[in-house]
This record gives sequence, structure tokens and C-alpha cells, in this order.
Amino acid sequence: MSYVICLTESDRDRLLSNHSQEVVDSLQYKVRKKNKELDWINNFNQLTKRFHNFFGSNNHHLAEMSFRAESKDYRAIFFLLENEKKLALCGVVDKSADNYLGSDQDKMIRALQNEPKEARSQIESKLREEQVIEV
Repeated sequence: MSYVICLTESDRDRLLSNHSQEVVDSLQYKVRKKNKELDWINNFNQLTKRFHNFFGSNNHHLAEMSFRAESKDYRAIFFLLENEKKLALCGVVDKSADNYLGSDQDKMIRALQNEPKEARSQIESKLREEQVIEV
């Protein structure tokens, strides 16, 4: 079984409320492309090499995928559910900040790292209760 990136209806709705349709379309295009790449990945070590940034510990790992939209750089941040071989979207941030510390990206990652069990629980519930969309 290979890894897969999952997006839900609420992910898309949240993205549309915070970003333009172009950002959503660019993310979905990149997710489609990345999922094709992940079809060939079947172990954790290979997975870590397929993202812009991949970090974490104690079975709580985050992956960052870079993409461009509206002539800006963005990062999509995913939480890895290793047993299910799924990466669930946590959020998308504009990478235009000059300073990483204190940026939206930094805040989101720190929040996920500070409460990894709560983040995992919320993500597992979201994937159980909501429709995963085809991108």
C-alpha cells in the first residue's frame, strides 16, 4: 500500500475562505502530482525525501509541500498518519514573510508540535467523519 495525501470538503472550504480560487487550484494540482509520485513510495524513508521539508519525532511527523500561486510561494502543511499511510492537510500559508520566526508558517508548525496528540485526534476524526475529495 502506498502513501496518499487526503483533502476533505472542509479543507477546500477553509482554503476558499482564506485564499483565492487560484491558490486552491494550484494546491489541488500539486497534490494530484504528488500523489502520483507517492504511488511508488512504500516506506517511511522514501517518503521523507519527497517533500520540501519533513520533520517530527515519536510518531508525530509533519510534511511541507511547496507550491506557487498568484506569483507567491506557499507551503501546505500535512500531518502524517503512518498506520493509515495518509497525509492530512493541516493548513496552507503564504511564504512571503521575510522572517520565519513569528510567521504564520512558524505559528502553525509550533501549534502542531506542541499538541501532537490533539492534532492527530482531530485529523483522524476529520478523515473519519468527512468526505475525502478526489483531486
